[in-house]
Amino acid sequence: ELCNNAMASYQALRRARLKDLRVAEQHVEASAWASFSPKEPQCLRVMQYNVLADAMSDDGFLVRPVLANWPVPEKCVPTAAGDQVEFRTLLAEMMEAKGNPQALEKCQQKYTCNASAENTNAVIDWEARKFQICCLIESFNPDIIVFAELDHYSEFLLCLRELGYESQLEQCKKEHPDYRPALLDSFSDKDPTASKAFSATWAARGYAFLPHLGSISLHTYMQRGLGRRILEAADPEFKERLTDPKKGCLQRNWYQALPPGKVVQLLQSAGVETPATLDDMGVAVFWKTSRLNALDLQVRPYPGGGKGILQLKLQDKQSDATFAILCTHLSSGDTFQDEDERLNREILCQGGLVAAVEEAKNAGDAVILCMDANSHPGIRTSGESSWKVLRQCLGASVWDDFFDAEGKPKKIESGFDPPVTSNKVRGPLSAQAKKIGAHAYYLIDHIFFDSSFFELEAHAFEPKQFRSPADALEEVQPSLL
Repeated sequence: ELCNNAMASYQALRRARLKDLRVAEQHVEASAWASFSPKEPQCLRVMQYNVLADAMSDDGFLVRPVLANWPVPEKCVPTAAGDQVEFRTLLAEMMEAKGNPQALEKCQQKYTCNASAENTNAVIDWEARKFQICCLIESFNPDIIVFAELDHYSEFLLCLRELGYESQLEQCKKEHPDYRPALLDSFSDKDPTASKAFSATWAARGYAFLPHLGSISLHTYMQRGLGRRILEAADPEFKERLTDPKKGCLQRNWYQALPPGKVVQLLQSAGVETPATLDDMGVAVFWKTSRLNALDLQVRPYPGGGKGILQLKLQDKQSDATFAILCTHLSSGDTFQDEDERLNREILCQGGLVAAVEEAKNAGDAVILCMDANSHPGIRTSGESSWKVLRQCLGASVWDDFFDAEGKPKKIESGFDPPVTSNKVRGPLSAQAKKIGAHAYYLIDHIFFDSSFFELEAHAFEPKQFRSPADALEEVQPSLL
């Protein structure tokens, strides 16, 4: 009953928030989640979800109109001059301008207007998205939730406990009852000594969240004014080490340059009343307490730091069987060089992902690997790929119906492209004019599993497929769903 009441509350909160944002009622209704099909009792339902960090959501992504007061017909967009054009015309102009800086800047000037900005803000609004994710979880009813790019962990810790989930080891709650962001303690993982100290201290707190220390999301947030205020408030002895020597702004790893205890003092001096509301983005695991117990937690930063692997040992209350779940978020980029970086610095390196999986398997654990790989099955470098290496390491993927072991698409008679988990385009409101029209149309979110212990029963959420990238532009992310 507690969970049902929480669900009704989140639905009401989302509806009220979207009403405040002047979203049209039909779009509120159309984006409400229906209940997913129930699962068999012996099945384990796992949800891998990239939240889209709040601090990074306002990146000028193209979104569909949702406002009740949208000033033009719904299939059209307004222009800065007060005219209107069809949405497909905007798409065509964006695609035609790709690679031409002058044309892209002209496109940006043509379509930048208040109505479009208000519409984008309604779609990416954090409070509405948070409530929607909670509604999705209650409808989907997963046993395990793995979040990537989460920069409001403390908020979800409270919300999901109301829905019957946990994200802290029971044995750590007495000593560490309140979550404390890593930045407040000046943690670093840049060198082996600092990384070892961070891993041990962080794991001892028992929270199944691994922040990307010095994350791009926190850095992006700092550039909106707080970074300047921090530099203004900093003592002369710290100001130089906090300043980016090339850009003159607050450097990305600023808190790692301060002694323990100084970060809270500096943030308060800069006007932040509650420093614990600031956090890096990272990966997190939540488990349904009625089904699972968490027995152990390990933190494994990658060599050089910044990101890493979060590893949990879980026990199924139905069977007493134990298994390991590993989660990570690999470095971004869609070039061959970016894929090489992922392979050499995060997957195949000493202390990397393959080593962690092999260690868990050698200990006798069944393994599930959940990740935003920022890599699609078809990308190739020198004959290797993230998909090929990790699937070979574990034995199976939830995407095996669509791609072979080499990452080549299997023949699909339906006429649709293979599934995608990313379908985003930077639109005319992007501050980066040269990236307008760039279409991220990839399958990059993965769940690999040890085929000796597990088999795929079904996709509870129907894989998203389109007939072409052009068709996918009609349902771009982010959206109210």
